[in-house]
Amino acid sequence: MTGSITESTHLYFVGGGIASLSGTIFAIQDGHVPGKNIHIFETMSILGGALDGVGSADTGYVCRGARKHDNTATSYSCTWDLMKTIPTLTDPNISLYDEFVKFNKRCVKNFGGRLIDKNKNADYVFVN
Repeated sequence: MTGSITESTHLYFVGGGIASLSGTIFAIQDGHVPGKNIHIFETMSILGGALDGVGSADTGYVCRGARKHDNTATSYSCTWDLMKTIPTLTDPNISLYDEFVKFNKRCVKNFGGRLIDKNKNADYVFVN
């Protein structure tokens, strides 16, 4: 017999949101499924679902699902646990979680508007 079952296993995820991306990571890490055998179907040109983000340091960033992620909140414990297993792009000894916490300490969030219209004008404004 050539190859193992996991080498011949193919997984298909519908939607490129955090659930599919998490499933992909767990399939690779825990199930030993090769990344080349995992397929994600997404209609948008960007992955992440409600947690997507685009932009640059020069033009600014937009995150459609910008949440007030607080690493002390238990409501995101699965997300934090997942982030703790992913190394950053710049240093394999630092997890994405550690980088997130460091960023949150440096850039304190103060959301002034939650809902915006198609022209990026705030429809509903509140102050923290």
